Amino acid sequence: MVAINQAIVTAYEELGMTPEEIADDQGLDISVIKATLIQSSLTYRKVIKKDDSEFSDEDLVQVNNVIRQTALYAEDENLRFRAASYIRDDKKGRRDIIKQVQNTQPINALIFNVQFQKAQKAIERACGKLKDAVDVSEMKEVGV
Repeated sequence: MVAINQAIVTAYEELGMTPEEIADDQGLDISVIKATLIQSSLTYRKVIKKDDSEFSDEDLVQVNNVIRQTALYAEDENLRFRAASYIRDDKKGRRDIIKQVQNTQPINALIFNVQFQKAQKAIERACGKLKDAVDVSEMKEVGV
């Protein structure tokens, strides 16, 4: 494991730091910390899996029944196919993002953070150009 990734996992698991505290301490974006922990920390994955659902087990049963009924009896063939595909993919574990992330090549948190910051700057530049290109006050005058 990359040294920075190990430091992040150690800070979370052994020092009891929150992802936000680790991000401040390491000078990294919170998304980078969470991505690293999802990939490298079983403890973190267990915590977020527990906190992930706002729904009860009963809700899950009801929703699964709706998906099953849709897959079996919907009039729209495309909708039936999508519901059936969802059920199959879920059953095979293909929809479990955490499972998929932990089985990939380890990320280097420092490189990921640099790329993440570049992407954020590019988005900000694009939004600035878009704002300059479209003057909202002119649109209101025209009646759009």
